[in-house]
Amino acid sequence: MEIIEGIKELYKKEANYHFRYEDAESLLANPTDLINLINEHKNVQRTRLEVLDDYYKAKNTTMKNYVRAGEYDDANLKIFHNFGKVITQFKVGYTTNNPIRLKYPEEKVSEKLNEIDKMSDMPSHNAELMLDISKYGRGYELVYEEDGIFKVILLNTFETFVIYDYDIEKNPILGVRYVNYPKQGDNPEETRISVYTAEEVIEYRLNGETLEEIKTNKHLFGGVPIIEYQNNRFRLGDYEDLLSVIDAYDLSESNTANHLNDLVNSVLVIQGDIRSLKDNEEYRKMYNNKVIFAKSGLDADGKPTEVDAKYIYRNLDVQALETYKTRIRKDIFSLSNVPDLTDESFSGNKSGEAMKYKLFGFQQSVSATMSNFKKAAKMRYQLLLNAKGTKSGLLEMIQSKVFNQSITRTDLSELEILFKPNIPISVIDEMKMLVDSGTTVSTLTKLGLVSFIDDPQSELERIEHEENSSEGNKLAGYLKNNGDAHGHE
Repeated sequence: MEIIEGIKELYKKEANYHFRYEDAESLLANPTDLINLINEHKNVQRTRLEVLDDYYKAKNTTMKNYVRAGEYDDANLKIFHNFGKVITQFKVGYTTNNPIRLKYPEEKVSEKLNEIDKMSDMPSHNAELMLDISKYGRGYELVYEEDGIFKVILLNTFETFVIYDYDIEKNPILGVRYVNYPKQGDNPEETRISVYTAEEVIEYRLNGETLEEIKTNKHLFGGVPIIEYQNNRFRLGDYEDLLSVIDAYDLSESNTANHLNDLVNSVLVIQGDIRSLKDNEEYRKMYNNKVIFAKSGLDADGKPTEVDAKYIYRNLDVQALETYKTRIRKDIFSLSNVPDLTDESFSGNKSGEAMKYKLFGFQQSVSATMSNFKKAAKMRYQLLLNAKGTKSGLLEMIQSKVFNQSITRTDLSELEILFKPNIPISVIDEMKMLVDSGTTVSTLTKLGLVSFIDDPQSELERIEHEENSSEGNKLAGYLKNNGDAHGHE
C-alpha cells in the first residue's frame, strides 16, 4: 500500500504569502512585475485555494488521487467526508445568521448606515464573505458606485488579490482582479486585468507578456476599493491544518468498505479429489445451486481421502477499526474547536449555560476572525464616507439638513460593528432570573420571545384593540340593560 502524501506536499508554503511592493506608482511603471505577481497568484496561490475548495466540496484531494497498490486488491472504493463544509457552515451560522449591526454615536447616522446595509442586502453579503474567509482564510469585496448609488459586491478569491507596501502597517497599494475570457467565435481567448488604485481603475488586456491598457476611470473613494478580509494573521482556513486528519478518516472508511467488498470476492478452497465431477452434469447443477458435493478419492494406500471446502478471506477487527475512526473524528472536532452536534454528550436537555461551556473553545478561536472582520468592514464604510458627490456619500448625508446638525467628522473611528452570535439561549432561565430579581419586562419584549409571533408590535396592537372592543361591548350591554329597565318604569 502506498503512503498518502502529507499536507505539506499539497501546495507550496508560498501559496499563502502576501504580495508586497514599494508603491503603486513604481509597480505600474514596471508592468512585467505586475504580470509576474498575477502568474504567481494563478500558478501557486490558486493551487492552495483549489485544495481547500475541494475539501469543502467533499472532493478531498489526497483521497481522490489514492489508488490501492496491492496486487490482489481489486476494489478501489473511495469515500469522502466534507468535514470542511461542516466546520465552515458552523462558523458562518454562528457569526452571521444574526445580521451584523452598526452603531454610531449620532443615532441618525447609525440609522442611515443600517439603511444603506439594508438596501445593499448586506446581511447576505456578509454571510457569503464569511464563508470565503472560513474556507480560504481570506475573502475579498469590491466597493463601487453605479448611477450614484453605493454598492458592495463579493469578488472571486481565485481571481483577486491585494498588494501591500513595505510599511510597518502594511497598507494596501493596489487591488487586482483578473478574468480569463474563453474563445468565443472569432474572438480569441484573452485575460482581462482590472487594477484598482486609491484614485482610479485601470483596465488592461494581457497580450502574451505585454499589458495593453484599455481604459482608465477615476473613482471617488479615496482608497483602494478592493478590501481583503483575513481569518487570522496567518490567513489560514478553519480546516486547513486538519487536512491530514481528514485524509486519515477518509482512508479508514475507504479501507473498511474495500475490506467488506473483498469478503464478497473471497477465495473458495476445496481440499480433496473432485476431478471425477469436473465435466459431469451433476457438477454443473451443483455449481448453479451454490452447493458442493465433493467426492473423495483414494490415496497411495487405497484409503479414501478427506474432502473439505471453505472460504479464505481477510479477518477484520471491527471493534478496533471503529475505535480508531471514533478517535480520529473526535480529533477533527476537538482541534477545530467546533462542537460535534451528533455527539450524544452534546445533545439532550442541556441548559443554556451548559451549551455556552460547550462552545467556549470555539468562541475563543472565532474572536480573531470577528476582530479582523470589524477592522476590514470599517474600511468599507470609510470608503463610503470618502465618496463625495454620490447619492450615498455618507459625508453629505451626515452634514445634510436631514439630521439638522453640523457634523465635521471625516472618519468613522467611533463606528461600532456588532456581532450577535447565533447560539441557543434558555429563555426560561433568563426570564426566571429577571422575575426573581424583581425586574419587570414589557409586554412587547415578552411577545418578541415567542416563536409563532412574527410582528410583536402588531400583535400588541391587536391585543389592545380586542381589549378596547371588549370594554366597549360591556359598556353597550350595560347601557342597553339600564335603558330597558328605565323604559319599563
